[in-house]
Amino acid sequence: MVVHHCPASAIRVNRGDYVTIHNNTVYSNTWWSRSAESAIVLAQSEHIDESNAFKMRLTHNFVYDNVNKIPYYNPTYVWNYSPIGGLNCGNYAECEEGLLSCPWQCRYGKATQNYIIDGSGVYVTRNEDTYLFGQMEVSYNTCHGNGINGVVFHRTNRGTVNQNIIYSNGIVPTLEPEEHVEDWHAGASGQPRQPYSGLVLNNAESMKLWSNKVAARYESDFAFQQVKDNSGSSPPLQAGGNNKVCNGLVSINPSTAVTAVHDLSVCGIVKASSSGFPSSSPTALPTHSPSSSPTTQPSYISMVPTLYPVMQPSSLEPSFEPTPLTLELSLFISDIALQMKPNKKGTKWQPKITFKLKDEEKKKVGGATITLSWNTTFANGASKSGTVAKTTPSNSKKLGIAKIKLPAFKLTGKKATDLIDVGMISILADGYYYRSELNSLYDEHCPLFSFLCPVLTIALLSE
Repeated sequence: MVVHHCPASAIRVNRGDYVTIHNNTVYSNTWWSRSAESAIVLAQSEHIDESNAFKMRLTHNFVYDNVNKIPYYNPTYVWNYSPIGGLNCGNYAECEEGLLSCPWQCRYGKATQNYIIDGSGVYVTRNEDTYLFGQMEVSYNTCHGNGINGVVFHRTNRGTVNQNIIYSNGIVPTLEPEEHVEDWHAGASGQPRQPYSGLVLNNAESMKLWSNKVAARYESDFAFQQVKDNSGSSPPLQAGGNNKVCNGLVSINPSTAVTAVHDLSVCGIVKASSSGFPSSSPTALPTHSPSSSPTTQPSYISMVPTLYPVMQPSSLEPSFEPTPLTLELSLFISDIALQMKPNKKGTKWQPKITFKLKDEEKKKVGGATITLSWNTTFANGASKSGTVAKTTPSNSKKLGIAKIKLPAFKLTGKKATDLIDVGMISILADGYYYRSELNSLYDEHCPLFSFLCPVLTIALLSE
């Protein structure tokens, strides 16, 4: 599906469960809304069962040129209220009078807001209080040229962010002179955007971060950033690694989850031609360092807030064109087999899953690391969960074959049925791009570990 030139969000799901947003091209949205929208949004999701499998998925989407060009405005906000900044806005008389001397945090959502700090590509937000069971996945998306960040997990737990390409976001001005000035910049002239333009985990816990490639717009922007309220320390990632940063700063716990690379093309960076559109050859990013505080404004930017802008888009052509990337070879599960090994007394069973991996040319793939999640629901109502990983050998005899053993499970009792749900976290291999939709079929129904059949269910039956 292609979604473009919607004034607000392109695709948004509130209060959902078991939602998959897959294989969409989403561009040039969120331009003319005062509601602080992002392009693709999952918000305030609500679990409908107690399964801890992957149930909310945003995968294989191409998301670009989605920018808020109007400051956020909420007419329900009273003068002394602000959801950001932690200030007691009631202490500032100038806020009640609606003056620009009121602190910028207290002007958020008011008629005097003359800055823009909202609007990203993929935004997963405010799910921590309503989505208590289930995991969320944001994988294989390409996000560039969006207003603030490419991908954000905000107040949402138990997420996996995997193999996304994120570059050249942060199109909202930083108050440094822009190379190409547009009329909507006037509404963003009172305060710089936050110094992030990549992948942000904002008050998000139990997160997994695998093989993402991120380039911030500027060297002084954060490409990878964890944020915690009141400047607190962010919890460490639950798992992760093999993430690459091509430009920008990194603040991730632990820092070893991200490594720097010098080849900008790894993160999708392309050279802009004289026409303003990308060309196919890599180039360096802008090198100026945005200031962290407002600066003296050039004469072409007005400090007067505009509540009802009169500017209109000159055409319905996207202002940031997609550029085809050189993709890696596709990788998929060509075959899968399950074995159950009991102990001598028959009181415990240990599942072993054998994977065979091939690429789109039907060649066996070695050196791939498979990471699985598992969640056990026992007949007595108890549950356990965990992860396990295995790398396929690169030698010719066992090339492309991985045998993964799950823990040994003790049966609850006689005539009981215990269930194990196995999900795929990632398959990572240099030079390859995992495509779950090509996997072998599950019960002759749909590709295993795809968005249609996300889990393999194993039943442990006692006599």
